[in-house]
Amino acid sequence: LKCSSINCSHGSKCLMNDNGFPLCYCPSNCNEYVNTISFNGPICGSDQHTYETICELNKRTCELREDLYVAHLGKCQHCQNSSCLLNYEKCDPYLDCLYSYQPLCANNLQNYSNECEMYKYACQSNTYYREEMECSVL
Repeated sequence: LKCSSINCSHGSKCLMNDNGFPLCYCPSNCNEYVNTISFNGPICGSDQHTYETICELNKRTCELREDLYVAHLGKCQHCQNSSCLLNYEKCDPYLDCLYSYQPLCANNLQNYSNECEMYKYACQSNTYYREEMECSVL
């Protein structure tokens, strides 16, 4: 087996282990992750955890094998009212969604490339969207 025969996801990289088998690992070097933003400071992840840098979020995404993304820049704060989407600090129509293709359909019968994009457009239109199981193809 070779590294080309396995698919390492969530930012992990392939390395051949001592027995000659391919193994996915999470890089410790931030430059090896592709999801980056030009912001130097704490960010709030989609899991409502504050990360000191985008690198820390990328490492956590890799370790957990979950699709985490930047909910907003700055530290996470709990919403003071129930209109906040997914407990985000505030509705941000300019939310910087990292690219992760996990298509979904919202209750407005529109397809979105991922949950973050759906919430960003919901905020822009001042509408509450929720995920539906599937959109019918017209």
